[in-house]
Amino acid sequence: MDKAPIVYAFLDTNFFIHYKSFREVEWLKELAAKKVCLVVAPTVHHELDKLKDDKANGRRRDRSRSTLAEFTRMGLKEILQGANVRDSGRVTLRVLVDYPDMSVFSRLQKGYPDDEIIATALTFQKTCDPGDEVVIVTGDGPLRLKAYASGLRIFDPDHLKSKDEKDDATRRIEELEKENRRLQHAEPQMVVEFVTETESTKILHITRQVVTTWNQQEYDNRVAEEAVAIKADLSNGTDLPTLEEVSIEVEKMHDPDYMEAVYALEKRIEAKRLFFSKEYQEKAQSYLTAYSKYLRDAFAYADERTRAYTIRLSAINSGTKAAEDIFIAITFPHGFTLCDKDDLLDRVSKEDRPPRPKPPTTKYNPYNAFNLAYLRTGLMSPSLPYIGPFRSNIVSSDKKYVGPFFNQKRPNQATYEFARLIHGTSLALNSFVCIFPREWEDRTIPVNYRINIGNKVHPIYGNLEIVVDDMVQTNALLFVESKERNDTDSRRTS
Repeated sequence: MDKAPIVYAFLDTNFFIHYKSFREVEWLKELAAKKVCLVVAPTVHHELDKLKDDKANGRRRDRSRSTLAEFTRMGLKEILQGANVRDSGRVTLRVLVDYPDMSVFSRLQKGYPDDEIIATALTFQKTCDPGDEVVIVTGDGPLRLKAYASGLRIFDPDHLKSKDEKDDATRRIEELEKENRRLQHAEPQMVVEFVTETESTKILHITRQVVTTWNQQEYDNRVAEEAVAIKADLSNGTDLPTLEEVSIEVEKMHDPDYMEAVYALEKRIEAKRLFFSKEYQEKAQSYLTAYSKYLRDAFAYADERTRAYTIRLSAINSGTKAAEDIFIAITFPHGFTLCDKDDLLDRVSKEDRPPRPKPPTTKYNPYNAFNLAYLRTGLMSPSLPYIGPFRSNIVSSDKKYVGPFFNQKRPNQATYEFARLIHGTSLALNSFVCIFPREWEDRTIPVNYRINIGNKVHPIYGNLEIVVDDMVQTNALLFVESKERNDTDSRRTS
């Protein structure tokens, strides 16, 4: 039995975009053939791959994606050799991967998709068996003209257009009608996000500082250490030689500065006497009492401050209409306290930090026991966590906003109110301070928000999350004193 001739139908890119699916066409009837092989040139395959990301035309994008997905379902090996399409294998599909040598075609140019498709078809035609035929399937006028001039058979699929295919005017009318419907049903759509130095995010990552707890024994030990420290400078003089003994030794040495050495020693002995006097001891006891109170105030201050974090938020209107009369409620878990920075300062004392008392001094002590008491060593405590300045890409509100407000009955909630937020813009909200409960140990803190908008019927609910990546132990005394030094340096700089 003689082998049935095959019609090789090269499909143009526009066929896959504007016409029926290649599986729906009755190719045997349309091409009057007993066997048909649909051929996809490498140029066509490449164009489909580019069109799958087309943002300007949704139809081209969707049809390209569906066609490529169909190729994938058929199997890579199969489409390279000839995959079954329909009619019991009498209609197959094959994808070519080799580009033609354009140099052998004088009238065709490399880089022109139509010319490359024709060159691919002419090159492929040379490998066909006698009786086989190559056909160009395209609705593109210039491609049909060039293919005809090159001696190839043309098939015009105009009657195979997809039912949903519309002309440009119809599509434009439908787009305008769709836009009109969108505007008629436009509404604001708002969210709230955390703000860092670099981005807006729904999940905020922080590092927590935890102050090491002191018991009564540790307080007493620190006071005892301080008592030793303020006496350390002169306590070494307990075994000082007498003035007479030194005078004799100096004479033996024939020291020319005899009188100066005797005077200096006399001063040291007098300082020793003053140090152990009743007056100095009373001053020392008064100082140690004040120092003990300072330790407790320092712990309270550091404990309050290390549990406090500055929270910055932004309100974003991603809807299709400006939001009017906006109310936002931010709610932390029970046990958390929200306040502004000024309120935080008043929680521990009237002042920003507890001042350290000054130790007593002696009249003749040039080294001042106060200086020695500060000769401590140790690691500096990390500074108070701070999110940093807000850098908004777009901030738009035609009226001033107010907040945050805090309610004593709900200390874990902060609220904002402002007049208007244009769609497609964001607004930086005033920051507030969040204070962790002492007993809070979870690494994840859920934060909920509710947004009521005057021109939107239903409120908007959303969720944020704070994640504690690390917990750092810190010493209260070092925290306070290092912060005091930092603030002093800042004042000197300014």
